[in-house]
Amino acid sequence: MDQFHIGSWQDYSQPAGDRGRFTMSKNNGNVFLSFLTVLVTVAGASAWTIVSLIIHSWIVRARHNNDVFDVQQQILLRNAKTPLATVAEFFKLWRAWRKKKVPNIAIRTLWVLIPTLLLYGGILVASIFASKVAINKDGGGIALARDQGCGILPSLAPTPTSNKI
Repeated sequence: MDQFHIGSWQDYSQPAGDRGRFTMSKNNGNVFLSFLTVLVTVAGASAWTIVSLIIHSWIVRARHNNDVFDVQQQILLRNAKTPLATVAEFFKLWRAWRKKKVPNIAIRTLWVLIPTLLLYGGILVASIFASKVAINKDGGGIALARDQGCGILPSLAPTPTSNKI
């Protein structure tokens, strides 16, 4: 990587707001991508904890006559590890209760599934964008070549050793 500039630089072939670039060595780039992956994972898990708590508290406060279905929803939200696992568990819960006379079972299930699926989609998009950090719009990497004397012409002035006239 000796022939490439390591660090920040401007790509003047891009519009003014999109010129900033940063080049790293391959090893440092791999470490940075690993860091971004861990960061997106931790942020997604933290966001899920917050969203599941909000949904859980909404179920507790919004419904005055909690029935057994509400209690099972609350238990599933309290023990939910990931958004996708929660979707699967709520689908199983809906299938188990759909033949019973539970009022508004589909709407009550969708109130949980819609925010859960939106959060899962957001985490998925963030993961894809984190992997796109290493490439440019064309699908390849871009780097700034170091100046190695490019464009320097030898002097045309006569030197003391050449006395030909």
